[in-house]
Amino acid sequence: MPFGRSLTYRFAMVAFWSAAVFAGLDVLSPGIIKGVILRHLRWWLKQPIFDRDGILTLGFAYPNLAMCEDYNSPGSPYWALKVFLILALPADHPFWQAEELPLPAMDGSRAIPHAGQILIHSAGSQHVTMLTSGQRELNNYVNTDAKYTKFAYSSRFGFTIERGRYGIKHAACDSMLLLADGDEYYRGRRECEAVEVHQDHILSRWSPWHDVHITTWLIACGEWHLRVHKIDSARVLKTVEGGFAVLKADHDPLGERGCRINASNGTSAILDLSPQPLRRADSVVTPPNSSIMFAGCVSIPLLTGDIPRGESWLCCAVAASGRPDKPWSLRPDLTIDGNRLTITDPLSGRTLTLSV
Repeated sequence: MPFGRSLTYRFAMVAFWSAAVFAGLDVLSPGIIKGVILRHLRWWLKQPIFDRDGILTLGFAYPNLAMCEDYNSPGSPYWALKVFLILALPADHPFWQAEELPLPAMDGSRAIPHAGQILIHSAGSQHVTMLTSGQRELNNYVNTDAKYTKFAYSSRFGFTIERGRYGIKHAACDSMLLLADGDEYYRGRRECEAVEVHQDHILSRWSPWHDVHITTWLIACGEWHLRVHKIDSARVLKTVEGGFAVLKADHDPLGERGCRINASNGTSAILDLSPQPLRRADSVVTPPNSSIMFAGCVSIPLLTGDIPRGESWLCCAVAASGRPDKPWSLRPDLTIDGNRLTITDPLSGRTLTLSV
């Protein structure tokens, strides 16, 4: 899951499993861990991460200095070699003798309260979404907001980074609610004043201005995740909320209040569920090198609209899939009745009620 800093270390992220085998931890069987490590390395070897001399470059899924940290150097990517701790295992170790096995089925969602996260697995874990509480990175390194405070992160589509301070094209609006005070300079969630992590949702309270206060609920809902924002604003604001970024393509309508992008590498969809139709569906194309996964331009489905002074509710459902033609015919249902929020999962029929 691309998230946070240290991304240029690339396949070092699977080194945990090398260390688990080396330390003899009884977590998963040697065959399953072997499969995790080897599939991971095979994926990375398919990416353009080496220069013409075979040296690891700075970047993530391709050479990209724009997403790197202040402290990265040409030697930084070689932290990736931590994965080869398995080479310290003796030749007769069960890891080498084991047959490579697939991961056990992990469909559904799981909360990790201490990390402030909820993981959502699609069928067969072909796509994993991570809902987050808005972790604050105290060092304020470059692109901190994009790397830590988006509402959701994707194992397949990664995320985009900010390429400029002006205009939505450069503002990294994927998986974010951004607001502008009439000047095209956008602000989103950065530091949370309060966070609650439950088994099926995350609540965060944040204030992009001293007189604008937002409570956000992030809710796992089958193939989708829902975002509900209660906004108390002393300003008239322009809002933009984005889904996941896929390779550049045009957007198509998704009902009357949403849109989807059917790209060559998958489908990304966003659907407005606000109590009043405040927003219109659209998409934006971001510049090259804004995605950490794809070197070219990417497209983000989004919802745009203005909110007045006072209290407003913005609600939406967001989903993505590796299938380029995913229809998204089953959609979640959401109602707000006074201080009660009711969500129905279209696949299971399960209903969740929250007090708001």
